[in-house]
Amino acid sequence: MYEAAVKLKQLNLPEKLGLLPKSEVVALVAISRLAKENPDKPVYASTVAGKLGVTAPAVSRTLNRLEEKKLIQRMIDQCDRRNVVVVLTEDGKSALDSTIAKLSDFVDRALSHLNDEEILQFTRLYNKIYEGMKSELAKVESASSTKGDFKNV
Repeated sequence: MYEAAVKLKQLNLPEKLGLLPKSEVVALVAISRLAKENPDKPVYASTVAGKLGVTAPAVSRTLNRLEEKKLIQRMIDQCDRRNVVVVLTEDGKSALDSTIAKLSDFVDRALSHLNDEEILQFTRLYNKIYEGMKSELAKVESASSTKGDFKNV
């Protein structure tokens, strides 16, 4: 299984398909979703970091690259100058839509090499692996949250 995952990573799809790097796509998706969830509320860089589960410096580096590419705009929040508001530009929306469309088209073409039964089987197995990983991760998180608890020693 590990070897298969490594092979997929070695394909380097973002570069070969002319897509944005994964970190940038993930950030754009988060900004877009946060803006859609609460259209009357600004999207803060700190909220993006929290949604992605990364540190503020990590998200800041990604936002720097997105801003250089003119895919986002950052502004100081007028109500609280400690906060940075992040907004997708029209170019950012277009880049995100284009990336999703290209990737979706590529996956559809790749899956066309499978018959309907193989696609169903793959989907079932993928979901089963996902649920197994989620369950194991919950155990790890539970164990790490009770480290200082003497009842578990």
